[in-house]
Amino acid sequence: MSENTQDILAAIKREKKISSSGVRNIFTPNQPIQNLDLFFGRAREVESLLRSLNTPGQHALLYGDRGVGKSSLANIASEVIVGGKTGRKLVRKVCCSEDSFLTVVSKLLQEMGEDVSVLNSCVETQEKVTGKVGVGVLAADFQKDTKKSDNIDGIRLLANSPSWVAEKVRSLNGLFLIDEFDLLQNQEDKRKIAEFIKHLSDSVADLKVLLVGVSDTATDLIAGHPSVQRCLIEIKLDRMTDAELETIITNGEKKLSIHFTGQAKRKIVKVSFGYPHFTHLLALKAIEQAIADDKNDVTVTDLNRATSLAVNDAEGTIRAAYLTSIRSSNSEQYRKILVAASMCKDEEFDASELREAFLDVWNEGISQGTLNNHFSKLVGPRGSNKILIRLAKGVYKFADPRMPSFVRISNMNDIDRVSVGT
Repeated sequence: MSENTQDILAAIKREKKISSSGVRNIFTPNQPIQNLDLFFGRAREVESLLRSLNTPGQHALLYGDRGVGKSSLANIASEVIVGGKTGRKLVRKVCCSEDSFLTVVSKLLQEMGEDVSVLNSCVETQEKVTGKVGVGVLAADFQKDTKKSDNIDGIRLLANSPSWVAEKVRSLNGLFLIDEFDLLQNQEDKRKIAEFIKHLSDSVADLKVLLVGVSDTATDLIAGHPSVQRCLIEIKLDRMTDAELETIITNGEKKLSIHFTGQAKRKIVKVSFGYPHFTHLLALKAIEQAIADDKNDVTVTDLNRATSLAVNDAEGTIRAAYLTSIRSSNSEQYRKILVAASMCKDEEFDASELREAFLDVWNEGISQGTLNNHFSKLVGPRGSNKILIRLAKGVYKFADPRMPSFVRISNMNDIDRVSVGT
């Protein structure tokens, strides 16, 4: 048997061990949590979300940074609201950049018996011919192209009327979950969704709406629609506390009958920087190492060996942004500055805090002049492609709030003394 064949057989054996353990059903960095039994932390946010969605006339908006667990929380809330013997239906829509108001609400209309496929085809035909959708032309085209002139409901739908759609679906006893709402490109479509929710609230409809999206503020997501604010409860999901992240690991190890050493657990929590995605990712890769070695204890050694795998499995855009920044020069100083920035206590930091963190991590000082020289390649205004953004004179933050965690993971050995302690 050749050495190559032996390596392949060993890899297959390793994969069988890991797959049969069930660890990938417990620690799930690549998908939102679907099962209440695997959801830990966020008790206050869960209570707030359930309270608002069970109050007549109220709907909810869940927002925050990418990777903080919004979709997982939305899934769990949905499971509670529509589960059991409630008789409620769950209608889920995950948005993409090509969506419009009509495509977002089409699933709801299908539930009410509308032939959405015909209506969508009419919209597509009209847009190709005129580049826009108008009420009068749509009515004529609908009569001409579909030969269903008596379908007045269809003609009204093509007018994209939030009030008409709300009236059509208000009696549906269920929850309409709209995820990735921030991906809608057209502000007018966002405004229509907000107006649609307002009409549902005004009529005290049976149907509830839960919007979920990435944003710093709720106003950005609803296109500044003022009248919807009284009926749309805004819940911001911040980064998790260290205690909540540790609970994810503790409950996972109980289900798998496996044990993390205290040092390994603390290390995962610290480098995760409040993001459950990275806690799931690191815990998964470390346990896979232990399982492959037929061990029940996960140590720092297992975690360190898993680090490169975790980095490779992280989202490509984060990895690419980091690598581009540290490779912008042959100077090692770029990497050292980013590692120090990732170790600042708050998301926003000033130059003095960065210099202090640099001294703590690298046991050497850095002058403001040296920082300024390197900032020309690392720092830019909001909306730029730089890894750091300048908020005000001398005040900075990472452009992607998940980046500090990724930087910590990528440089875990260098920050051990500072991030973990004894």
